[in-house]
Amino acid sequence: YRESGSTKKLLLVYLFYFLALFAKEPAAFLPLIVLCLDILLFRLKIRDLFKLKELKRYVLFAVPLIIYLLMRHIVLGVGAQFGEFTLAERIHTAITLFAYYNGTLLYPYPLALYPPFEISSNFKSFPFFLSFITTLIFVGALFFFIKKQKNILAFSFIWFAVFLSPVLIVIGGYWQYRPFERYLFIPGIALAIILGYVCSRAFVYSRGTRYVVALLLLFIIGGSWLIVFPRNKDWRDSEALITKTLQQNPNVHLIRRELGEIYFQKGEFEKAKVEFEYLIEKAPDWKDITMAYKGMGDYYRAKGDSDEALGYYLKATETGRSPRDYVSYNNVGSLYMDKENYLKGFSYFCQSLQLFPTTEVQNNFDAAVSLIDSTHIKTNTLHEAILREFEKSLEKKIIYQDKRCEEKSCQFAFSLQTGIPEALPPFLITAASASGKEIEITNKSFNPQTGIIILETGSSYKDQMLSFIFPNCARIYYEAIANPQ
Repeated sequence: YRESGSTKKLLLVYLFYFLALFAKEPAAFLPLIVLCLDILLFRLKIRDLFKLKELKRYVLFAVPLIIYLLMRHIVLGVGAQFGEFTLAERIHTAITLFAYYNGTLLYPYPLALYPPFEISSNFKSFPFFLSFITTLIFVGALFFFIKKQKNILAFSFIWFAVFLSPVLIVIGGYWQYRPFERYLFIPGIALAIILGYVCSRAFVYSRGTRYVVALLLLFIIGGSWLIVFPRNKDWRDSEALITKTLQQNPNVHLIRRELGEIYFQKGEFEKAKVEFEYLIEKAPDWKDITMAYKGMGDYYRAKGDSDEALGYYLKATETGRSPRDYVSYNNVGSLYMDKENYLKGFSYFCQSLQLFPTTEVQNNFDAAVSLIDSTHIKTNTLHEAILREFEKSLEKKIIYQDKRCEEKSCQFAFSLQTGIPEALPPFLITAASASGKEIEITNKSFNPQTGIIILETGSSYKDQMLSFIFPNCARIYYEAIANPQ
């Protein structure tokens, strides 16, 4: 476009910029590269950038960028998350990672999927001092090249910094603070530009320098082969790659859990157990520790030890409450059903459905309801069983309001307090007299607009004090007392 000035080609620039955003999100910073090209290579004067004609060309890059961000928001729902880190940690990490990537680009050995790295704010440490010096050298070299008008070298340094900046600035959580080799894919083009520039200058300098450059290139190619080729055996399958990675960095808990799953799927249960136990012992506060507990539950279930399996599955439900944890809740429910504790089994199936409804869990839920009906409801033991298996809440979320009695029935009204998040299965709602005798509730209704629950019993209880209990899926019940007055 700079050579022809064609509007058609300028439109193609915006089009390809838009397509580049779909290929790799760091392409959002391409307008900065275009600006550097204009100043350093096309010799555009800085004062000309502020002329309306030139300024519009740069502002129009915002159009495809905004369209892309809107599409991204529609599909993903949210933008980038920045994690919970202090300003000091962000500055320390940005400088440390910048130096790390500089070193990795020049000497990428040993290759590692998850290099060891810790978040820190210790500005007095020696590693940070070296990182800071490396950053100063980089910045100093950039200004030196600009001052000496070594524009191609200056452009390559800017290229590296611009395309590495998303990793250092737009942080998407803890794992974006991890140094990953793949983040050097686009910034690494800067090294190719520098090598190309050095080789081209050396080739025209003298015949001797040509041989030096040729030997240098052979050295780089040979060294790269020696580093990369042996790595191929580590990538032959997931197990080999994960095992090698854990040898380099044993604190990558995510892939250790994956290794445990691989062993389990292969039937190597003892190896799987070792990995899950390692996580539970060494990383009890890991955010996904629930998956290690689930893994141990799977191990003992496969071994036929249902009691140990139940214990670990329960720990999994205590430490995890995301949609993927529906499996642990379903497993707990199944084990309680095997023990003929249908109320507890029902409660865990209910919670599993709330997390992630599936046909399997729904079938288990329906089976539990059927068994509760035959073993407790039809035998008038439901009230007693709930008092035994569920825990009474101290909160007064359901309040008795009034009763209205006719010749054959009495209706009791209860108000549901606002903000109550639990599901209250209607068939579990029961009533009992002061003596503990279970009373049949002949009809149940709920008005969601008014938050009023109506329970109907026989009229013979109109002058008695009755206890109504309202269980939820979390094995908590709320009690409301209906006084005879």
